[in-house]
Amino acid sequence: MPAEFRGVARVLHQRLAAADLLVDVALRALRPIKDRLARHPWKPLRQETLIDARRIWLRDMPAFGSLARIAKIEDRSHPSFYELRLGASRFGRDDWRESTDGAVLALIGATVAGGRLTVRALVLATVSQHALARRYERGRRDDASVFDDLSTLAFRYPDLIQTSDRWNCPVTDGTWTGYPAMAGCDAALNVTTFLADTMPVLPAGPTTDLESLVADLPALRFQDAAA
Repeated sequence: MPAEFRGVARVLHQRLAAADLLVDVALRALRPIKDRLARHPWKPLRQETLIDARRIWLRDMPAFGSLARIAKIEDRSHPSFYELRLGASRFGRDDWRESTDGAVLALIGATVAGGRLTVRALVLATVSQHALARRYERGRRDDASVFDDLSTLAFRYPDLIQTSDRWNCPVTDGTWTGYPAMAGCDAALNVTTFLADTMPVLPAGPTTDLESLVADLPALRFQDAAA
């Protein structure tokens, strides 16, 4: 692989790492909710508290790396905040001589249930540095195109994760390929490479709906955290 594309993938990793440092700033939106629930766990949250939390969540979550974002506060007893984003990571295994940089697709969620606030990041996919470099080599290289192709992985997650062997995910510029693997306690899509355009792209549609993605996650894997 030409060094040019490994370099571009390395720069992406650095930019994502810088954005990751700012995620905690957005999570401060949840502090007033946590404090209120500590005092009054069975009372609906104040509307003013939720409006402020939504404003901070939508404003302060870093734009770079963000793939989709929602904040639902209509139900004051069960508000929810979700952010689908790409972040920097480093991967390794016991049988590897050294670890390697890469990226993760993660769904960050904050939900209220039973008078309790739960915040969790669910890893949907791990993307190797090699796969990112191949994507830059074989597809368009602007941020929007790369992120669009990566977000398709997330929105296809509920179907792809059911595959017991290798899976393929056609996107606009080619095809991601990999196999299911554990990322901590999460079942994730391990993306190993990116192929040139060899398969028909699946039709677009509701697969870009973050609410639908949350609802379609395998039975209670995300929602259990808030129980």
